[in-house]
Amino acid sequence: MQNPNWVRCTSKTNCMARRIKHRPNFPTVAIVGEGKVEKAYFEQLRQNENIDFAVKPNLPKNSSIEAIVNKGRELFNAEYDTVFCVFDMDKIFRDPKILQKYAELKAKFQRDNFIFIENNPCIEYWFLLHFEDSTRHFDTDAQLLAQLRKHIPDYSKSVQYLNRKGIFKLLKPNQYQAREYARKPTREGVKVSGSAMYQILDHIGVT
Repeated sequence: MQNPNWVRCTSKTNCMARRIKHRPNFPTVAIVGEGKVEKAYFEQLRQNENIDFAVKPNLPKNSSIEAIVNKGRELFNAEYDTVFCVFDMDKIFRDPKILQKYAELKAKFQRDNFIFIENNPCIEYWFLLHFEDSTRHFDTDAQLLAQLRKHIPDYSKSVQYLNRKGIFKLLKPNQYQAREYARKPTREGVKVSGSAMYQILDHIGVT
């Protein structure tokens, strides 16, 4: 599993919560993720939407899903009112043991203010929803990337590309559409891809 070496917080006053031990009077949010694409996307969100974020790269390489959840719990118990843990589900679905552990952790810890955000198979499905209301299931990120490149032909997962392209700003005009597509319920028993990224945008007030 790709290492979750980034953590973001957002608050109304430049993440001053990091410098104090007690919880402040304003809501604070931490977003714990596992990939460089997610990191680039949220960093650009911060810049474009004027929402304060800070990056805290203190998780070791090759961290497990337990490490992601434990980091989220540490932040929640310390000073944050809400924590989002972001996962690419393709890696989790590949291994039944990891999937079982993930299900156990989610059942034990998920609540209204400690939220598991799932991208299936990966965050690029969220990007795809900005261009089409896809109901197709993608088993791998390779299948998904091939479809996304019909809309962004030169798409790459590299940080250099994402920053040069300005991926958040590129997608922004169709963001409302993507959020509505992502909210659509799926039929029970039907295997489809999905993304819950809209929950983070809703919570932090992205319009």
